[in-house]
Amino acid sequence: MIGGGAPLASKILLRELPPMTILFLRLTIMLVILMPLSLTRFRHLWTHRKQLVLLGLFWVGNLSLFIIGIKFTTAIASSIIYLGVPILVLFEERMMNKSKLLLWQVIGIGLGCTGALFVVLESLGTQSGFGTFHGNILLLLAIVSYSFYLTYSKRLSVHVSPLGLTVGALVSGWAVSLVLMVFFDGVTGLVHVPNLSIASWVSLLYVGIFLGVAMYFLNQWGIRHTSAVVAGAMLYVGTFTAWASGVLFLSEKITFLMIAGGALLVVGVFLTSMMPLLTLRKHSMKRG
Repeated sequence: MIGGGAPLASKILLRELPPMTILFLRLTIMLVILMPLSLTRFRHLWTHRKQLVLLGLFWVGNLSLFIIGIKFTTAIASSIIYLGVPILVLFEERMMNKSKLLLWQVIGIGLGCTGALFVVLESLGTQSGFGTFHGNILLLLAIVSYSFYLTYSKRLSVHVSPLGLTVGALVSGWAVSLVLMVFFDGVTGLVHVPNLSIASWVSLLYVGIFLGVAMYFLNQWGIRHTSAVVAGAMLYVGTFTAWASGVLFLSEKITFLMIAGGALLVVGVFLTSMMPLLTLRKHSMKRG
């Protein structure tokens, strides 16, 4: 539910600040809060520095592509595209483990990809509700990066705590965001920070504290105790928040084609993640 507010908060901030400046400020807020809590963990984190740097690159890749892409699309369209994350996570896990996909999973991946592409391709013909084509393409690339972040987090969670994973990815991500801000925005965005509106200040604190510290820590905790697929599926809860905020605050419209694309993604994730479990349970009951 916390993540569902990301599109709205980002849209508000983009009215007054450039994208990379927003990303840098968001990660700086996280760094100020989390670093004091992690001083005793630095030696342990240093032993996994290479893996944590890679994790941070996946993470900041998602964040940077999202903050740029959301500028050119709608909150509703972005939430639909992010529904494809669990399908990508499952596919990546299967490829890494070199295990075969079940028939239901193949069908589910096909439906999920169709739903996501449906939203993206629809934006070629109209921008009403669907945003722009290049904006949605950037979001597609963002979910690929985010799915790798979730998958790799699960692998590292055996050796590193949820807080350690969050902080480790944050340090490298913050360094990358600083370079991106200087290269693309310079310091012009930082000059405008003292003059931000109340709405922008609230949004900045929201993306830094709630979206940054709270959501990603809870996300890592969930990955460690469940799976990367389940963690990705939690985006479905945020979808309703994103749709409501898009309609109420951004005057966006929900169309039949949006619902159709979202439905394909939901069915796709059900077939890839839940159907195999139900089939296995059915066979187990027959044996019993």
